[in-house]
Amino acid sequence: MTRLIILPPAARYLKKLKEKPLKDKFQAAIDQLLMDPYFGEPKTGDLSCIKNRSMPQP
Repeated sequence: MTRLIILPPAARYLKKLKEKPLKDKFQAAIDQLLMDPYFGEPKTGDLSCIKNRSMPQP
């Protein structure tokens, strides 16, 4: 299974997040990332090895 490392600034942000719908969307995106690490749209140019996933607005 894929291992996910959440950096300390992101962990603090997610811990302080009070909006339940937004927290649920982050959790769903993390779950999807763990299931398929290659989902998302690839960036262009020098960053072509990086995938991008936009979070829908609540």
